[in-house]
Formats: sequence, structure tokens, C-alpha cells
Amino acid sequence: MYKGIWKRLLSVFFKSVILINKLMKCKRRYIKGVSLVEVLIAIAISSMIFLATFLIYNNFQSSFNNQVNSNALKDEGRIAMTLIAADAKYAGYNFPGTSAIANPVTINNNSISFCYDNKNIRTRIDYNFDPTNFNLSKTTSINSNCLPYQDNNSSIIATNINSFSGNLRGNTLDVSIGLISDDRTVTDNYSQSIYLQNYLISSCSLTGPAITTGLIVYLDACNVDFSQFYITSVWINQGIGGKNYNAVSPNSSSWPPGWTANGLANYFTLTRDYFYYGAHTLSWFNLPVPVSQNMTWGVWINTTDDTPLAGPDSYAPIQGQQWYLNAPIIGHEEGGIRNDWSIGMGAGQICWGSGNLAGTFDQMLCSSNSYNDGNWHYIVVTRQNGTTNNLDATISIYADGIQDGFFTNANGGNRSTDQVVGIGTDGDQNRGWNGNIAVVQAYNRVLSYAEIVANFNAQKSRYGF
Repeated sequence: MYKGIWKRLLSVFFKSVILINKLMKCKRRYIKGVSLVEVLIAIAISSMIFLATFLIYNNFQSSFNNQVNSNALKDEGRIAMTLIAADAKYAGYNFPGTSAIANPVTINNNSISFCYDNKNIRTRIDYNFDPTNFNLSKTTSINSNCLPYQDNNSSIIATNINSFSGNLRGNTLDVSIGLISDDRTVTDNYSQSIYLQNYLISSCSLTGPAITTGLIVYLDACNVDFSQFYITSVWINQGIGGKNYNAVSPNSSSWPPGWTANGLANYFTLTRDYFYYGAHTLSWFNLPVPVSQNMTWGVWINTTDDTPLAGPDSYAPIQGQQWYLNAPIIGHEEGGIRNDWSIGMGAGQICWGSGNLAGTFDQMLCSSNSYNDGNWHYIVVTRQNGTTNNLDATISIYADGIQDGFFTNANGGNRSTDQVVGIGTDGDQNRGWNGNIAVVQAYNRVLSYAEIVANFNAQKSRYGF
């Protein structure tokens, strides 16, 4: 087809030259007023038309060939990625009664390896990139230690490979395959994030809180079972309340909470945006209500959240404070007159907020100092319950083992919400908190100052103290 086009274009060009030659002859014989300049202009225009036609065709042919090559390369990458994903989903699975797998996923230069039990047979799969021959191979080794065998035969699963790399993020494996055409003129890339449904992480199972009496909830991002992280994200409770108090990030969350391995201090990142009432929650956890009377909440947090401190509420029967406009770390705000509550942050200050069933006013009690400096802090709030509808509950706020707020006139009565306690949200996802959270503790009693200091000292080395 293209040869025919070229022949026609050349034919038009040469005919143009012949026509111009005839015009020059006509000038001498029949036509008056055709100058040599006009003839040269005609030649120049013909040449420009020919050159433009050549460039357009050449560009079209190059683009067409590149697209054909790119599609073929994408198919090559897609086939390789399908095989990798099929093996990745088994990584870490160990047959009942067999020993745990120490390294389910191993990433080295130009290689990714998986280890799992195929029924009761321990199997290692290696995907290796050969930069000399531009191919990707797969090797299967059968042995109890998940070590590669040197004498195993490998099969090439893809050619035209230019690079191969992986990155492990919690229970997600990001794989990138670089592609290159046979003539080495066209390059492309095929990437995919693969969910590792059998991957178990317990890489920093370190010292927990020093005080365990009354510890209903203990959530630690250093002990997360990622085999649970499917459809919904489950943060496993290690407190005496057991699995009934697992925290769940529902699939309605726009983005699941990001999990980061950070040496000794693994953590979740909770986020919000600014399109609904100023700060709509994007990622959060829901926790069944563990305590409602005497209580102690402790959290390890790291944030630069810039939410302003909530102001007065002029609509309350008696002027109160809109604590529910702070960035919620833990708690639940309910519309109407409720005994709801929250531990939040405004202008970096830690604030206890509570409603009152008598309808008198909402109340907010805050620390003197701010803690949104981008460093880790151990925040504790204790509440000694008072009587319903009276201002006789006691609130204490601590940061890094130091008391930073003490109030004896807090709203009394049980903090009874018939809904969940939000972590990083107000419970209705109308407001959210931006920051990292590593540990959540909930006690069904008021811890003493000495106990709070003991908890801080037990874990502070993990967070740079």
C-alpha cells in the first residue's frame, strides 16, 4: 500500500517538473509575461508540497509502527504480570501444622521471590530478569527452607524486558516491568499493585504498654495481620477485650489507611480532604464502644494537622463550645442532644469535648500546649465519671508523661453512644484528622500518673525519646 503511495507522489512531482519545463518553452513561443522568477516560485512550491507530504507520511508510518510495537509489548508485560500475581497471592501461606514462613516475599536487584506451601510442600518461586538477554524467567524450587536450587531448570516467561523491580508496601506488592522492542527503538512500562492476601506482618512485635490491668483495647501497628486486610481493613485488638474490639476501616473509605513500616514504629496514616463542612474524612477506623464511664485513652500520634481551635456555639441554650469542629482523633459526635464525646485537636492543642443529655451546653477542655509539630507524642486523657447532668466529672490530659490539663467541672454521666467510636473521624465521616497513629489504648478505669509514666517509658524508645 505504502509503495503505491510513493509511486504516485513521485509521479506527481516529476509531472510538475515537466509541466514547468513546458511553461518555460511556452514563454518563448506563445505566452507572454511569464518570468523566470514565477517559474522558480512554482518549482519551490512543488518542492515544499513534496517535502511536506514526505514528512507527514514518514511521521504517520513511524507512529503506526510505534503503536503496533507498544501494543505487542503491553501484551508481553500483561502475560508476565498475570503469572506473577497468581504466585504472589499465595505468598506466606503455610499449611496447617507446618512451620511459619519467615520471608514470604524477597526483593533483590532484578528479582522477586515468593515462598508458600503448595498443600504440604514448601515451594519457592523466583522471577529473575536477565538484562543481557532482555528476558524474564521463572524458577520453581521445592525445599523446606525456601532456598533456591542452582540446578533447577528455568523457563522464560517473557522477552523484550528492559527492567524489572518490586516494592513492598505492607500487604501490597508494587511490580514494574520495563519493556523494549526488538529493534530497541520503542520502550514502554507495565505496572501493577498486587494484594498479598496471605501475607502476615509481625516485624516489630516489641514491648507493649507496661500497664495491662483493665486494658480493653490495645491496637498496635507493629502487630497487624494483613491476611485480614481484604475488602475491609482490620486492625487486630490485643487487649483483654479480644476480637470483639477489632478496629475496622470499612470499604466505604475512599482510600484505605496507609500502613508504613518505619523501623520500630510502624504506623497508619489517616487523611481527610476539604470539600464537606471543611474537612471530610477519607480514611479512618471504626471501633466498637469499649468504655463509657471511668476511662483512660492513650494514643501515639505524629501530626501537623492545622485545624483551628473550635469556637463558641451561640445556638446552645447556654453558650457552649463546638468541640465537634476540632479534628477528631478518637470519639463520636452525634447530632442533637446526646452524651457524646471526643478527643480531638484544634490549633495543635489536645481537647476533650462532650455533650450533655440535659441540653445545657457542649463543653470543651483543652491542653495548654500544642502537639502538631510533626514529632511523635504519647497523648493520654483520663475521665473520672460524675453524676448525670452535673458538672462533676474529672478530666486529665497528659502528653509524653507530663500532665498538661486538669479539670474538675466536666460534664458528668455515662458517655453513652449507641454507635461506634471513630479513630481519625467523628463517627459520621463529616470531619477528619490528618496524621499518623501507631497505638491506641483504652482502659476501663482511670490510670494513675505513675501508671501513665510507666506506659510512656515502656514504649518511648520506639518513637525517638
